Amino acid sequence: MVTAAALSWAAAGCAEARDVTRPQSGKLSLRCADGEAEVRIDGLSRGRAADFDGKHGHLYLKPGPHRIELQAKSGLTETREVELGPGDDVTMTISLPQPGGVGDSR
Repeated sequence: MVTAAALSWAAAGCAEARDVTRPQSGKLSLRCADGEAEVRIDGLSRGRAADFDGKHGHLYLKPGPHRIELQAKSGLTETREVELGPGDDVTMTISLPQPGGVGDSR
């Protein structure tokens, strides 16, 4: 039987372990007018742009180079590269191309 005290202790231990590793990570926030755009980091889907706007959340990434892709529901994609170091706090502003405009990569 798991008691409430055991769950509290386990949850506290998990929070401490996560906080210990974050200073070794870089923190990335994304600013994008299309908050519904899909975010892919190094080819893996991580959520929507609004999830990582710096107000509601951030991406914590290992130090090193990363490929950041945002894809609108229209299929248009914008890709950027970023190099994060331990403890870095970076905000990227990314504009998605407009359908039929310059940079339309559908």
